[in-house]
Amino acid sequence: MKKVNILNRKWLLEDFLKVEEVQLEFEKVDGEMSNKVRLLSLERGDAVAALIWHSSLQKFMITKQFRLPAYNKGEGWILEIIAGGLKKGEDPAEAIKREVEEEVGYLPKEVEHINTFFVSPGGSSERILLYFGKVDEEDKVHDGGGLDDENEDIELIYFSADEFLIAVENGTISDAKSIIAGLWLKSNLNKIS
Repeated sequence: MKKVNILNRKWLLEDFLKVEEVQLEFEKVDGEMSNKVRLLSLERGDAVAALIWHSSLQKFMITKQFRLPAYNKGEGWILEIIAGGLKKGEDPAEAIKREVEEEVGYLPKEVEHINTFFVSPGGSSERILLYFGKVDEEDKVHDGGGLDDENEDIELIYFSADEFLIAVENGTISDAKSIIAGLWLKSNLNKIS
């Protein structure tokens, strides 16, 4: 492992999102140490996400909700797989079950871990733990729609496997975690039977 010398670190912002400033030196490819570098890291914690298949409907459960960064660059309401923040110390598999229940009103019995990946490691520490799960009508516990105290207003939209893959391929779904789930699905269509 290459060497990193942390010279100074401080928080520039400590809110829902945190921004840390770090001054450091790192070992370069040639083995020499770099000059002092100032880097910023957006810290928002890790998140969980899931591609959820409704077995009797033979459809994926996709959410549509307002996202300010998406609004700043376009319409604002985007299609995404179910996702949410991972609380400190929370089991990721239980966290995604909680998020599925909050957002769409179903409680999956089991979820399968697909992958864990950084969202934008050049500036953010956030990782997403991606899952696949199945539900059926017997797993419905309420109407979903998100939490009022988180100002969520989530619309549930159903996509067949083909519709989901087409939406990923043609850019209708522009969210990275959903695109990654679509790439996984292409090789795992046998999981939804």
